[in-house]
Amino acid sequence: MNTESSCSHCSKVFSRKSSLKRHIEIKHPELKITDIFPGKKFQCKSSAKEFNNKKSYISHGRKFHEDVKEHRLIECSLCDFNHYLKDEMLSHMEQMHNLNLTPEVKHFRSKDEFLQFKLKEESESKCFFRKLGGSHKERVTQSQIFVCNRSLYYVPTGCSRRTLKTQGSCKMNAFCPASIKYREKNDECEISIIKTHTHEMDLEYLKLTGENKNSIAQKIASGISFNRILDEIRQSLYEGDELQRIHLLTRKDLLNIEKQYNLRTSFENHKNDAISVEGWVQQEQKYPVSSVLYYKTQGRIDLDIPNLNSDDFVLIIMNEAQAEILKKFGSKTLCIDGTHGLNQYGFELITLLVLDDLNQGFSCVFLLTNRTDTFVSQLFFSKIKGRIGDLNAENF
Repeated sequence: MNTESSCSHCSKVFSRKSSLKRHIEIKHPELKITDIFPGKKFQCKSSAKEFNNKKSYISHGRKFHEDVKEHRLIECSLCDFNHYLKDEMLSHMEQMHNLNLTPEVKHFRSKDEFLQFKLKEESESKCFFRKLGGSHKERVTQSQIFVCNRSLYYVPTGCSRRTLKTQGSCKMNAFCPASIKYREKNDECEISIIKTHTHEMDLEYLKLTGENKNSIAQKIASGISFNRILDEIRQSLYEGDELQRIHLLTRKDLLNIEKQYNLRTSFENHKNDAISVEGWVQQEQKYPVSSVLYYKTQGRIDLDIPNLNSDDFVLIIMNEAQAEILKKFGSKTLCIDGTHGLNQYGFELITLLVLDDLNQGFSCVFLLTNRTDTFVSQLFFSKIKGRIGDLNAENF
């Protein structure tokens, strides 16, 4: 909110301070702007030294005052040594614990290629590198730091009404040197990675990958029960798959994925299937972005689409996550799959799939109908186009 300011020399009034500053520079050049409009000052309580910006003030406190240093001490995970500087901690671990912490430099042609490398490294090492703060941009250069998710301390948030899990926090309350420094310039990516961890590689402290979540969400959306999903995943371990985080999947994980992908209904299913579907559709249509692209039940006429008969049933479903995957990979390969005999009503499930970055099929849109002719197919694709726009696939 602007307030009026007046010149102390000529009593002229201005509605903005910027106008007053410009007036003084032109009409009263003998005056110093800094004397009239002093900048913000940050004063050190210990030394009374003043700084014009907060960054310099914080840097001064970390460098010269022990109370600030003690507040941000980091502890070695292998002994009782502690220090407030990360570089000193890395030097200590190399010299006193004979760890090889020399960064390995790698180059990639794109950020997607780097992310694939990161996923592979995390899978093989049974670790997870989380982002440390936001990315930094300097003209044509973008940088980002990733650190081990187990490094440093557990900091409770909120009111702490919920007790901590029995397995405890993923934080080890000490420093882990593993990290990735990412730098991108002119579409070329370079990283320096320290692969050495100073803790046990425990799977229970890892999160499910995005790929795992997408695969599970697809099964939940297809109506596969939680028990069957859990049985299939555990069976893969018995068939020789290496133990991964997904093999520790619990019912709570499935509930979280169901909520995250907006697959959960807030009403009980009616014993009459038609009423149950009607209730679910009405619930979905309350959301700002509904997962239901189109719905016509039997026994009704859609005046906007007269080519559909009264006994026709059409339900087209695509949630937000599926729409994003379709927009991302739909320009490469699209595939249509049909499944017959799902229930006693004679409906057919038509699925539109794409090939993701791992060349695995991902279901993006579902069509449940009793009529599979050209008109319904055109209706199916027109509703998809209305949600995400045109798709120009190389292969179909």
